Amino acid sequence: MAEHLDEIKLHPLYLSRKEKKILLKQYKRERRQGTVDPEIAKYLDRINSFRWVATIRSCQGHGYPG
Repeated sequence: MAEHLDEIKLHPLYLSRKEKKILLKQYKRERRQGTVDPEIAKYLDRINSFRWVATIRSCQGHGYPG
């Protein structure tokens, strides 16, 4: 399984399931390390609780969309 975003083909607009999985894994690791701002973490946790929401790529080249 791919572990990094550069190992998968990226859609120009929407995040794929593989990409979401990699980003979520990265987010969880950074959250455990305490490197994510608490307010941003609360926002991301709330968004991630809605599995049916399509994630739109807003800015290529960053670790997290949005």
